Amino acid sequence: MFGNELRKRYSSVVPIQINSLNNTSGSGVIYNKRLHQDGSFIYTVLTAKHVTARAIDNNIWVDNNRVVYLATHKTKDMAILVFKSKEEYSPTPIASKMPPIETKCRLYGYPMGLELYFSEGLYLGPSERNEFHKANVQSVAGMSGGPLICNNQVVGILFGGYVGPKRQTIPFLTLITPLAGEIK
Repeated sequence: MFGNELRKRYSSVVPIQINSLNNTSGSGVIYNKRLHQDGSFIYTVLTAKHVTARAIDNNIWVDNNRVVYLATHKTKDMAILVFKSKEEYSPTPIASKMPPIETKCRLYGYPMGLELYFSEGLYLGPSERNEFHKANVQSVAGMSGGPLICNNQVVGILFGGYVGPKRQTIPFLTLITPLAGEIK
């Protein structure tokens, strides 16, 4: 599903533009909003670290707003971005616990910088060596950093995938819930 109506309904899922040698893009999710003294808002966004890796002079934009702060996780493919805007977005909270296996979820993102897209599926749990988590949702190139949302809460961030036996893409996710204490 694509479209501006979807964008209005899920305003916390935002496109991320990177000013780099190849002008890359990705996706992210707003999970925190604070009012600034000038009446604008300060937003905090989760995305994949590799989405931000090629930025020149930290020239990163979230939905046409320049990022003023970037922090990356030491070992996980996860980054936190902060931007200021007069536009009002609705944050999506981070889940406080892991979802049960086979919980219905949606993966959101902006494939190749296009309109917001989502696919529905089930959370499948951790990989065999517990290196990442899986869901049987369809991901599309350019959706890196997009959120996996279960029960209206962010549980994971897309960072990669592989082609399964039926030629479908199985996404790899950084599960956010165990890291929730590290995310401020």
